[in-house]
Amino acid sequence: MDEEDWSYEMRLIESRGFSLTPGLTDAEIDRAELANCFRFPADLRSLLAHVMPISKSGELVLPELTPSSGMSPIWWLEIG
Repeated sequence: MDEEDWSYEMRLIESRGFSLTPGLTDAEIDRAELANCFRFPADLRSLLAHVMPISKSGELVLPELTPSSGMSPIWWLEIG
């Protein structure tokens, strides 16, 4: 899916008071899945590759998906 395909969902997220920041790389998503033993559904994976929601307080809605969160640091190890 390209970014235009997510325009409705992006507007919906923003209408709920969230901001959007650039999405995750495929490698970041892969590490998150591996470290937490799950797979994102294909559509959610695609959305997270385009944008990440940020709360009104300026924090990422899914903080464990970032290296600075300190939550699940194992996934920031290189895979391979």
